[in-house]
Amino acid sequence: MSPHASTESPNIGLFCIGDFHFDAHSLELCREGEVVRLPRRLAQLLLRLVEEAPTVLSRAALIEQVWQRRMVEDEVLSRAIADLRKALGDDPRSPRYIETIPTVGYRVCAPVRRIPPGAQGM
Repeated sequence: MSPHASTESPNIGLFCIGDFHFDAHSLELCREGEVVRLPRRLAQLLLRLVEEAPTVLSRAALIEQVWQRRMVEDEVLSRAIADLRKALGDDPRSPRYIETIPTVGYRVCAPVRRIPPGAQGM
């Protein structure tokens, strides 16, 4: 997938992230029958993180790829990561999904598996 993937394509696919299913096309996180619809920007951020898992993505790279050509400060990314953690029920002090790598960036620390298009998984 391109480094500037968009949630516009229906062929993005589905991902298992730990015990969640993430549908990047519908912008939905599902777990145990509960569905959370993410705002587009959060879904784009989560998509970048899961596509590269378990690689650490720098703050600069995430800002460039998710907020393309917009003047965005680090605080915007920090707030978006906090919002993703809230949606995932994650705790930054004991992360199960998104880990902060101090002075470097973020990575998904949960197991990630791509679900092929057409496969049953949601």
